[in-house]
Amino acid sequence: MSLTKDQLDISTRNIYTALDIIGGKWKIKILGQIYFHKEMRFNNLLRSIPGISNKVLSQQLKELERDEIIKKQDRDNLIHYVLDTKGSSINPILTALCNWAGDNYY
Repeated sequence: MSLTKDQLDISTRNIYTALDIIGGKWKIKILGQIYFHKEMRFNNLLRSIPGISNKVLSQQLKELERDEIIKKQDRDNLIHYVLDTKGSSINPILTALCNWAGDNYY
């Protein structure tokens, strides 16, 4: 079954949108850490992602929060980052990426 031009245009647009939101060098790494740990504090994220600076992590978290992928939770005056509803819907994609990398590169 081949896609019509309109279906292909929509699929391409959707892929570009997804990559605009979660693409780049750092966002998928941030999401992976939050996904596997269920929640992360800023300094834990900073330590767990080699090479990311404080400033870049802060900016990436703000963008992910703006796009409703993650949210802050305040517990006992400590901020934790967790996946928001849209972010939780990425779980199957993160699992598939893990499986793909494991099957093809390890």
